[in-house]
Amino acid sequence: MPQTSKSRDIDAIIVNSMKKLQHRSNCFDIISRKIPECSKRQIIFRWRNVLDPCLCHEPLSFQERNFIDNEIFEYLKCNKIINWRKIIEKVEKNYGRRHGDRKLKYYWFKVRKYQREITGKTKEPPFTPTFNNNPFKMQPIF
Repeated sequence: MPQTSKSRDIDAIIVNSMKKLQHRSNCFDIISRKIPECSKRQIIFRWRNVLDPCLCHEPLSFQERNFIDNEIFEYLKCNKIINWRKIIEKVEKNYGRRHGDRKLKYYWFKVRKYQREITGKTKEPPFTPTFNNNPFKMQPIF
């Protein structure tokens, strides 16, 4: 999809502002005040996934994909929430290439979708609480 001149202007403001303010903890707050039509969250997303000059825009290598799989399985074994920022930092430290949040997440969710297709699971089972001899159990209305 081609960029409009307005989005190019916004991208230029973000890039120039980040060059000046990157060392500050509130840099995205300051930039969002300069661009009222974009929220702070939108600016962060755009910077971390598209505009950051340190990003590698090439596809993930085979070694990076294996590394990501292993890291995520470690999180899943321990029943922890996946910390994508730490995984991105580890990939950059081990392979010297920084990828955006979106690229890693899309890769992982594509893997999960493929695993579900192979195993035949369409969705994870919904949570249903069990009530064992609870006197406060609600009875259905209908």
